[in-house]
Amino acid sequence: MIYLFLARSGPVFVRQTKYVGLTNIAQSVNAISPLMTTKDGVVLQTTWWPLWLFNMFMQEWTLSVHVNAAAYDGETSPKRLRNAAMQTPWLDVSASVDKEGTASL
Repeated sequence: MIYLFLARSGPVFVRQTKYVGLTNIAQSVNAISPLMTTKDGVVLQTTWWPLWLFNMFMQEWTLSVHVNAAAYDGETSPKRLRNAAMQTPWLDVSASVDKEGTASL
């Protein structure tokens, strides 16, 4: 379940940096932390890698990106997740540019 949260919330965090200065994920310090310590060292859980990818590639400045993708037209639960004013696209995109001018999508 945490993978779905990371996949969905990561692009939202990047797009909303104009309004949100800092975000955190409570699970990063709770029982399902992406980093687990043992007597032999640190174990990187599978949830570590999506966080690492966002940290490595979503840096410096955000870009305004618009992608016109097809929308899901099936049932949603709860129904308020989709209405006439807000569709549920199959693709969600965010982008940034680093100091060297490299864009990451």
